[in-house]
Amino acid sequence: MAIKAKYPNIKMPNKGRRETICKIIADFDSKEIFDTKLQSITWERELIGLPLSGSESDGFVVRNKCRELVGGDVNIFEIAVCVDNIKKIVTIRGEPMAFLTVRDNSYILDNMVMFPRQFKQYNKTLRVGSVIKIRGNMSDQGSPVVQNIEVLL
Repeated sequence: MAIKAKYPNIKMPNKGRRETICKIIADFDSKEIFDTKLQSITWERELIGLPLSGSESDGFVVRNKCRELVGGDVNIFEIAVCVDNIKKIVTIRGEPMAFLTVRDNSYILDNMVMFPRQFKQYNKTLRVGSVIKIRGNMSDQGSPVVQNIEVLL
């Protein structure tokens, strides 16, 4: 169907200009702009506010996904996640600790516990928006507890 027939109120450019635009569109290769899936995801988040084609952590190989931690079958885990929020608190003893909100393409975890020893060790490298690999274990209450962090991006 011709564009003019589908959209009767649209003003078409002259023939030479239209052919130029059609040639540019036909020659366009998105791989020239987005070399990797990670670049596509980053631009999606920047331009429209959320990534549609995955999570920034998708490019990293790990043992588990966030969704697996919810079921309770996993005791020791390794996940690659994006840090969405860091809620810092002070314990009764006066030591700082944190609760992390992290996500991958499978789930959002908003109760990741970071006790004072780990918080002191990783506080300077941990940032909202960073992609990290977390190794940890599940507490008796069912919350994921951070043991080790590696910054990936």
